[in-house]
Amino acid sequence: MKISGTENERGAVSSRVGSDQAGGEKKFEKASRLFEEMMIGILVKEMWKTVPKGGMMPTSTGMDVAQEMYQKELAKEMSRAGGLGLSREINEQFRKDLNRDVLPPEEPFRIGDPGNLDTEA
Repeated sequence: MKISGTENERGAVSSRVGSDQAGGEKKFEKASRLFEEMMIGILVKEMWKTVPKGGMMPTSTGMDVAQEMYQKELAKEMSRAGGLGLSREINEQFRKDLNRDVLPPEEPFRIGDPGNLDTEA
């Protein structure tokens, strides 16, 4: 009887798992950068609300759209320049959690499972 899965096949699978994990870390880093960019965007938008309207430039829909685009680009550039350090902290915590030994979850309680119920009433 032949057991399926030779050493070469197992090695190929384990290398794919390793590359998937590295790819997953890259995706997570990108997601954390985008999250930080979004948070900076919210901060910029809220701070912009404190600036008095009016003055030399009249307020219009076009000006509002231009300011919103400027705020998004400002947030993107601030994030690329290091931002608030939020992305870095999220990535460090992710790596710590990834390297930590995780205990398997406990078995869920099931009604009717004699191992989980007291038989004495």
